[in-house]
Amino acid sequence: MVEVECPLCSETVDLGSDSTGIYECPYCNEDFEFEREVSEDLVDLIHQIQEGKEECFVLYDHSHPPKITLLFALACILTSFLVMPLLVFIERVIYQFEEKYHRQIVFFHATYTLISYTISESGISYFNELDLSEEITITSEYDPGSDGGMISSSNEITIRDKNGNEIRFQDPEHRSNIIPFAKLMNCDIEGIGPYRYQRGSIEFKFNPEGRIGLY
Repeated sequence: MVEVECPLCSETVDLGSDSTGIYECPYCNEDFEFEREVSEDLVDLIHQIQEGKEECFVLYDHSHPPKITLLFALACILTSFLVMPLLVFIERVIYQFEEKYHRQIVFFHATYTLISYTISESGISYFNELDLSEEITITSEYDPGSDGGMISSSNEITIRDKNGNEIRFQDPEHRSNIIPFAKLMNCDIEGIGPYRYQRGSIEFKFNPEGRIGLY
């Protein structure tokens, strides 16, 4: 039992879980965000994972990419080579002031625990943990992106434990290890949404034999 005070109506709410996420207050029917406090033991564990001292299965690993972004791309297209160096300099200055982050989702087979955390320059900014010792479900919703390619395709992966607690992440270009993880857990990946049978979806890649002839 985890009881917190609703920040909107000040009533005491039993969350039923200590997982970080969005919860609905039963008194005012409004949503509020709850962030789990990270203990010193968890901080030490995350540091050991970062240093490679903890044996675990890395499901997802993503760092904030270098910020050579839209400004630089537009500079290449719309400006001359005389103006471009100035714009590149501005781009690098913006990058220096933007906070960088590193997110990982790792699985400990000995305890059947899945943890997700984000480390930024200011410390651990996000942490969540699931107990996968019993029931587990994995769903994937494919988004094909835009026709012009400005928005790339991606699969939104959701992993839920027996209590309905979940860890969710975006998996563009199949960069995660969700398929080996699903096989490790002997768990199907359920495709959801209108594009679940398209070739770029996790559903298609996880079970290609069942999709032959559809696209």
